[in-house]
Amino acid sequence: MPHELTSYVDAIDAELTTVLAGLKIFRQLFMHSNQRLSLLNDSAGECFSLVRIALRDLIFLSFARLTDAPETGGKANLCFGQVVRFALANGLGELAAEISPKVESIRAQAEPIRRWRNERLAHLDLKGALGPVEVALPEVSGAQLDSLMEEAGQLMNTIKRKLGITEMGYDQVFMFGDGDALVGWLDRGRIHSKCEQLAWEIVGHIGPAAPKGA
Repeated sequence: MPHELTSYVDAIDAELTTVLAGLKIFRQLFMHSNQRLSLLNDSAGECFSLVRIALRDLIFLSFARLTDAPETGGKANLCFGQVVRFALANGLGELAAEISPKVESIRAQAEPIRRWRNERLAHLDLKGALGPVEVALPEVSGAQLDSLMEEAGQLMNTIKRKLGITEMGYDQVFMFGDGDALVGWLDRGRIHSKCEQLAWEIVGHIGPAAPKGA
């Protein structure tokens, strides 16, 4: 097995894992419940508004790169298609034939995300930025992202299986400190603040302590 191909797979794995981690945190913070959204807004609404945008852009930009053509502008890209090209050039025609339709399917499904990358993230398209509502970028739903991530994980495990590499559970991204952990600390802070406020109200209701000897 060519060492260069395993290097491609490892590097794509790292990029895809970053996307999956970002999506997990995004879901935990902003797609969990209205109660959680209220907590974020009450704690630091403007800050979390920027966090939401940053996570969305990370997910879109990183995944769009993985669906790029193997080469653009005379320079090679790290992407799913690069594995197909390498396989064809190194006598791995069976691998290329099996994964090529999957790569094309992912690229087609990712077209809305690619538009975001091309017109808003990597470049700020003038017409899109200043134009009317009809040139707005497409919505990307959670279901679309889930479908893309599932298909990308299946593609990577197909490649690994063919190359004798241990497969990965792409739907199980483990993190020591994720969105749930952050919300837990915010919730503790809110409870502490309420307890502190209640304590001051009780003290104010009782009044100041009588001086000694009174």
